[in-house]
Amino acid sequence: MESILAEVTFLSPAEGGRRTLPGPPWLRPGHSGYIPHLVIEGPRGAESDDLPVRFREGADPSYGRPATFQLELMYPEVNYSLVVPGARFSLREGRQVVATGRVLDRWPGRVAIESFADLTQSLKDWRSFRDPLVYDAVGMMALFDACLESMRRYFTEGDIDQFAATIAPIDREFLRNLIVRTDELKDIGE
Repeated sequence: MESILAEVTFLSPAEGGRRTLPGPPWLRPGHSGYIPHLVIEGPRGAESDDLPVRFREGADPSYGRPATFQLELMYPEVNYSLVVPGARFSLREGRQVVATGRVLDRWPGRVAIESFADLTQSLKDWRSFRDPLVYDAVGMMALFDACLESMRRYFTEGDIDQFAATIAPIDREFLRNLIVRTDELKDIGE
């Protein structure tokens, strides 16, 4: 699913905001998470439809203090085209405005990996939201999984053996271990 990085400022109860703030852990087993709606502010006061989002990552919020959060654009059938970097929005629960914010960045849900150069570049771009110098392990595994799934879909067994013969033995062993480890992690997650 697509995600955005957004700066969000929760309103205090005196400003019409929530009496209690949502907070981490944002996603936990058996809980659907915090799912408000974005309403994008358009030109001359026009507003978008309600756009459902799910909070995925971010700090414990405080009233009136901007904080950065990763929000998931949950539904493929919803038109999120107005959710672009720089867009300002109100965060709502029903008709109640509980926060304001702006979109900082947007990432596609699936990454197309056509070559090792694409994989290398994607890994360099896929960073943790908390610390730009640290890779996000979950994001990296999703990226590897997408790459491996593409290989499984487009290559026959003979193609993979032929491809494997073109790379160094140490790289072959790395890929073999990566495939096994990714499959193990998928089993744990299911």
